[in-house]
Amino acid sequence: MGWSRQASAKPGEAAAKEKELLDLIRRKGGVTVVEAALETSLSVEEVDHILTTLAAKGHLEVRVDGARIVYSLREDLG
Repeated sequence: MGWSRQASAKPGEAAAKEKELLDLIRRKGGVTVVEAALETSLSVEEVDHILTTLAAKGHLEVRVDGARIVYSLREDLG
């Protein structure tokens, strides 16, 4: 359900959601999908879609920390 909402989001709305996530990552240094959903207005599905897309495009680093997948800004972009 969240995937279709993201796909059908207006360009400005999608950019605002992305900015909300990136601002959170800058403040915290790195987040999991669930942490980001709890600390933003976005659903888990929306966060997962946005972070996965940004990581696939090379904008975020992804690391495994125990059983957690953590997304953070790339050093050369942050």
